Amino acid sequence: MTPKVQVPMDFGIEYLGSPSHGNLKFLLKDGEELLTNSAIMSFNSPVIKKMTVEDGQTTIDARDFSKDTVQCFLDASYSGALKKISKLNFREVNKTVHVFEVSWLIDRCFEYFQWLTETVEEEKFYDQLYVFDEAMFILDILKKRSYIDIVIKKFAFLANCAQYFATYYFGNISSCSTKSLYVILEMTAKQEHILMEVLVNNIENDKSSLNENSRYILHRLNLPACRATNEPLYQRLLDQSENIENPSPEDFRLIMKILRQPIVKVHKEVHEPLQTQLYETFQTYFTTSNSYKM
Repeated sequence: MTPKVQVPMDFGIEYLGSPSHGNLKFLLKDGEELLTNSAIMSFNSPVIKKMTVEDGQTTIDARDFSKDTVQCFLDASYSGALKKISKLNFREVNKTVHVFEVSWLIDRCFEYFQWLTETVEEEKFYDQLYVFDEAMFILDILKKRSYIDIVIKKFAFLANCAQYFATYYFGNISSCSTKSLYVILEMTAKQEHILMEVLVNNIENDKSSLNENSRYILHRLNLPACRATNEPLYQRLLDQSENIENPSPEDFRLIMKILRQPIVKVHKEVHEPLQTQLYETFQTYFTTSNSYKM
């Protein structure tokens, strides 16, 4: 009995695009076409096998993908090796192999991403940003956590990477998506001083009011623990809270939460007068404001 074809296999890249072998057309943007063999592509992809064998299709609409992406996909399917993948086309190639359910290429894309993540260095923000954004795209579109998990693991392995990345990424925290915010909160879970520094920096840069993401971080912080581990940074948070120009009712409630936190005993004589002063400042503001009543 003839053994079943096992992929990946080198079918011969020279046959790709051959008019005599090309009975399946991939339709591209601007009317371009790429000729392939339906049998070779069916061996690689159960989706293409269904489209050609069961549904009798002789064309595949690939206009959602660039020519470079489709060419990379076809070359790999014919040669049994993913040679033309790069940072420039990774997202589209990875999406393509998932659409056509080519299991061995899905594994190769993941291995390539693992390699990219492993090469990330501690102070190379744009390299960190690339792997983070790609992992977030995969989490959002393909619903896979495996990519972001290896990014979190890598950032945790590098001594100061999580702090370095979070500080730069949250330079303008208001533009950060909710899902990205949650992932970075997960990444920095045991290092709350990172979040407090991000929060202080954002308040310093925009004193008008707290944005939604800043409120979320402030609500989530374990402030007594932050105060105990980093007194100067906590002091900056108190100072910047006082300087918010147009605090909303939500801002007011959160700031009151800070001021009402239990005072660490050793610092009580320092914080108690300051807390009283800040409390009176915000109470006066909202008592005289029409936007909020005590």
